[in-house]
Amino acid sequence: MIYLEFIDWNRSIPADIFRLLSKQDQWASDQDRKVINVGRHKGIGGHPTYLSGWQIRDFARLDEWESHFKSAEAAMDVAEKATFQAMDFRYCGLYDELKLTDLPDENLHVVEYFNPAPDMNNQEFMSGLEQRESIEEAGKLAVALRRIGMLGPDPAAVVIWSFPDFSSIEGFARRPPAAGQRPASTGLFKNIGFELM
Repeated sequence: MIYLEFIDWNRSIPADIFRLLSKQDQWASDQDRKVINVGRHKGIGGHPTYLSGWQIRDFARLDEWESHFKSAEAAMDVAEKATFQAMDFRYCGLYDELKLTDLPDENLHVVEYFNPAPDMNNQEFMSGLEQRESIEEAGKLAVALRRIGMLGPDPAAVVIWSFPDFSSIEGFARRPPAAGQRPASTGLFKNIGFELM
């Protein structure tokens, strides 16, 4: 399961401080794994401008987070408080992982947002993505997430493709999607710390 954060930069916070805190390195737990931490690159795409995804065990893990954040220890955690002040968490959601691979620091990532038909099952949704990947020369389908029920914002699915550079994206960007496979919106992202704001 993925807990996905849709984040915007609070412009009252200097960019260098935001970048430092947006890595969220101060959160240390052997039970959660940060699997997505990307920022919009060169302003290409819409809002939100940052995505962070945490792989968590199950819904019960959220109860454990709840207990932690209400604890005296959390009340004294200066880094955690600074993070919440610097980052505008627009919304968050819970997602099933349909595909999850690493996002290399050197790569450029295309983030697509989809609204699959409610009667389209996960296998059908993935089949369409895999067909696109089979004709793609440079990019790789790296991440596919689908919202659990209504526990997250629209659009209901987030897909990330990874490319070596801008030039390698052109064919992908110009190729018209097959019927029923058009994303609601798209943006270009890099891993946080490598993005140009």
